Amino acid sequence: MNFFPPFPSSTVKDWPFGVIDWFRQLRNSFTSLLTKPVGGSANVNLTDDESRSKIIEFTGVLTGNINVIIATITQSWIIKNGTTGAFTLTVKTSGGTGIVVATGKRAILYCDGTNVVRVTADT
Repeated sequence: MNFFPPFPSSTVKDWPFGVIDWFRQLRNSFTSLLTKPVGGSANVNLTDDESRSKIIEFTGVLTGNINVIIATITQSWIIKNGTTGAFTLTVKTSGGTGIVVATGKRAILYCDGTNVVRVTADT
């Protein structure tokens, strides 16, 4: 069986951007691990691509409570709070509610398109 690309082009870089973006998003939704440094006390905004990662580990020394703001998409994540410091890390959307993941713990979180909700307790 032969594979025929969806467009008569010799290289992927010649494909329309929408097709390339779709394949990138599909790949990220199944396979990606993101390690994100979030040290300090400033809120962190994840890009759309970063928000599509299935497993996200946050690292760094927190010097204040922070919000990690994810894209408003319907998706679940395995979140690991690998930060240190006596402060909280809350995963939320820009306009919705969020969930605090305790330092050194993991949780499965889900975004319903508006709010981030907890699926499992911290482990």
